[in-house]
Amino acid sequence: MSQLQYGAVCRGYTVLVSHQDPRLTENAERYLTDFLCTFSTEVDTKTSFSAGGFKFHIQVQAGMVFCCGATPEAGVRLPFLFLAELSKRFTLTSLPSRAYNAEEHEFDREFQAILKDTLDSFNSGKSGDQVEQLKSQVNDVKGIMQENIKKALDRGARMDDLVDQTENLESQSVTFRAQSGRVRRKMWLQNLKMWIIIGVVVSVVVLLIILKIAGVF
Repeated sequence: MSQLQYGAVCRGYTVLVSHQDPRLTENAERYLTDFLCTFSTEVDTKTSFSAGGFKFHIQVQAGMVFCCGATPEAGVRLPFLFLAELSKRFTLTSLPSRAYNAEEHEFDREFQAILKDTLDSFNSGKSGDQVEQLKSQVNDVKGIMQENIKKALDRGARMDDLVDQTENLESQSVTFRAQSGRVRRKMWLQNLKMWIIIGVVVSVVVLLIILKIAGVF
């Protein structure tokens, strides 16, 4: 047996269109109308009540009452998802503009097939699957966005590290250039001293050779 067994669109306690699982022997509509006779539909609201073995779920929207009769095992989430889809499909037609003057069950011919199709879709799990797929897609997108944000933050942290490293390298480069300049000057002076010494030694040797040739020694 289907979990969602009855659906209806009402104005106040007047049922404009409804559909009930033909396998049911209990008339869900009489329990619904009894409740709506004592229920205010002036304010948008949602509510649930039990009667005749059904769990009825009501969504009031802009003066229209969208109703679902379900088994107690259906819970709350599935019936209200059905009501949200039912109200969406109803408002996409021209029927809302005619609803305030319509007679009881006047919209059966135009909208009952859509109502039945919506009930069948939710009972088969197709619409529920679409909702779950949408939730899964939203979660996937959220996960990707969070991962991208994390990567961006990580890149930002790495950029900060690179900036610090670059500044350190620049400072070290300045220090190295200063130190290398001092080393070059020191080595140049050492080389100069060495060449002076070599020059003096060579000059002395040459002088001694000349003096020996001249017979001084």
